[in-house]
Amino acid sequence: MIIDKKGRLFGKISIIDLIIILIAIAVLIVGVRFLISKKAKAPMPGKVPGTVYYTLEVKNVNEQFIKELEKGDKVFNAIRNNELGVIDSIKTEKYSFLMRNFETGTFEKVFYENRYNAYIRVKADAKVDVKHIHVGEQLIRVGTGVAIKSKGIACNTWIVELELVEDEQ
Repeated sequence: MIIDKKGRLFGKISIIDLIIILIAIAVLIVGVRFLISKKAKAPMPGKVPGTVYYTLEVKNVNEQFIKELEKGDKVFNAIRNNELGVIDSIKTEKYSFLMRNFETGTFEKVFYENRYNAYIRVKADAKVDVKHIHVGEQLIRVGTGVAIKSKGIACNTWIVELELVEDEQ
């Protein structure tokens, strides 16, 4: 008989003990596979230098703010005071928002006079690895909010565009 009256398999080991041992072996196998697969997919050791262009969006600014921005000005993190790069170009568009028209029940685009959205393209030397791009201590990723300052300005911005340029060697 395979299982005796006491619930032991071949009269030597109980079924509950056997189930516990099999579960422990399965957990061990899964753990080893998890650790081995992580080593195979590990990012590059260290970070590689590269050049990055990223665009900062500033909404609802006045004309004086736009006049303060100049190509070639350095941009700094307003909190940590780290350099974030140099202004490469500046584009502007009229500031607008959607407003509900209660008469028609629709939303209409409304433009503010003397208010603008500014798009500041910044060129920076970055440290790049498989998953991250850093300029100084600042993580550069689309959607990241960055408090910046430059000559004559300080504001909160959002990174809306990112271009990594491979360095020529």
